[in-house]
Amino acid sequence: MRTKKLTNKDKHGKTLVLSALEEDLLTLLNSNDRLYGLQIVDAINDAGQGQRILRSGTLYTTLRRMKTKKLVDAEWGDETDGGARRKYFKISLIGKEALQETQKYRARLCSWPKSSTDPNQKEKKISQILPSQKY
Repeated sequence: MRTKKLTNKDKHGKTLVLSALEEDLLTLLNSNDRLYGLQIVDAINDAGQGQRILRSGTLYTTLRRMKTKKLVDAEWGDETDGGARRKYFKISLIGKEALQETQKYRARLCSWPKSSTDPNQKEKKISQILPSQKY
């Protein structure tokens, strides 16, 4: 039996690029064992201190997309006290890899350019990389 290798690449072999919300969700799930929807909404809204508001419709749409990309895993919990069953989400191995790659990218971005002390050097490099785009 052939097993599929876990990778944070899409079907075209390119590294998965995370949206801001996907990155927030993976960061939250990476530091928690598993969370259900309302816990996630509360955590994002509390951390955002009113600057970011996450609604459940946006959350579940994003989690479905992330599940399709294999960034998260989901499992149903047991019913408690006659309440509704909760669906719990946790970060997958692919999700951890994608989050690590995004964090490495952010670290490289923060330290760019590495060797220049000339403040105009950044603009020179940007114009060399993206000559057709104006800032």
